[in-house]
Amino acid sequence: MEYINTFIVEVDHPGARGNLAKHGKAGKPQSLNTIIVFKTDLSKAEVEAIPGVTQVEEDSIDTPFDVRVQERPTSWFLPSASNTAPNYTYAKTGKGVAIYIMDSGIRLDHKEFEGRDIETVYSYDEFDYGGDVAGPDHGTMAASCAAGNVFGIAKEATIYNLRYNWTSSTGIKALDTMLTHYLTHMMPSVLSMSFSSTSNIYDRVFTTLADRGIVLVASAGNYNEPQPRFPALRDDVIAVAACDSNLSPSVWGGGQATNYGKEVDIWAGGTNGVAASIESTVATQWAGGTSSACPLVAGNIALILEGYDKLISFKEVMDTKAVLIEGSRKDVIRYNDPKYNTTPNRYIYTLAAPASPPPLPPDVEPTPTPEPTPVPIDGDPWFEPPGDTDEKSSKLPLILLVVGVVIMIALFAL
Repeated sequence: MEYINTFIVEVDHPGARGNLAKHGKAGKPQSLNTIIVFKTDLSKAEVEAIPGVTQVEEDSIDTPFDVRVQERPTSWFLPSASNTAPNYTYAKTGKGVAIYIMDSGIRLDHKEFEGRDIETVYSYDEFDYGGDVAGPDHGTMAASCAAGNVFGIAKEATIYNLRYNWTSSTGIKALDTMLTHYLTHMMPSVLSMSFSSTSNIYDRVFTTLADRGIVLVASAGNYNEPQPRFPALRDDVIAVAACDSNLSPSVWGGGQATNYGKEVDIWAGGTNGVAASIESTVATQWAGGTSSACPLVAGNIALILEGYDKLISFKEVMDTKAVLIEGSRKDVIRYNDPKYNTTPNRYIYTLAAPASPPPLPPDVEPTPTPEPTPVPIDGDPWFEPPGDTDEKSSKLPLILLVVGVVIMIALFAL
């Protein structure tokens, strides 16, 4: 059955899904069990009135940060990121780290990913790439910049494809599937998001992901605006602005230029790069925009996390962000306009990734853990309030004496 409206609904408990199912088709989330994609003929106001519903959003379109395609120049992204031009020098490859690419899809059979651990975790239409999605080349470019064999930062990271069609409803499904998948493995993980969104419910989801230990990286935007767009605007998301090969803020013409502002965390390459394309298994394309800058930094995060255990807390996510910022190259972006002056001047630096996890602290004799006090069950005959303990103990010798006398008398009687 076809329904008129699609909503993203937040409920106060998973059981409220049954209330939605009475009025349409309610999705069955796997991990984000209070956020439901709901198809119905009801209006938004009518859905809001259903018992258990706390928030309702109409399905919306996320905006991929694409720019105009230009002739392919020689790529400079990697040598610049390691500050070792003309070569890209690296000590780590991101091995054992998962990079989730939430985008338009990835051509998995491209030579750029040959021999790699790569798979599609979610697809809105069961294809890996292509089709009628807007910007069909966009996701393959992002994956290539993050972790491709030739054009990528983290050349041995595991790549997971989250293919969606830029609607917030399929985005929620992708993130729900991602979280479920993330809970099945032990790799530290990063999510690369080269898009912006207006979804408020996404906000709640990103909080959940960060709390679970997933490092979030997002494009600042290509609109010459004085702050990043959401989700890059969040404090727990690494906001990435774009620069050109002269390390000046990227300007692409036609009114398009990198977003900037005090909320930006770091800069990376966003003009005249090269990455894999879906046109064939060996094709390349022009790479740029904050859409390339974001996955370059996601790759850098993979280098930082290599050798570490899976992150399990919000604090560890924020600590990882701090390591990235601390290791960045400072004051190398050329601010040619005063409007950039409040933007932190930090540029990606891949060789700053720690060579290995820090050593464990020396052995310390552990403090013995006291035995826990048993918690009595209500009504148990042995339990008495603590205030009666001394009184009971003082009567114990008398009780034992009486019992002993009784036994002695019984023995003499025999």
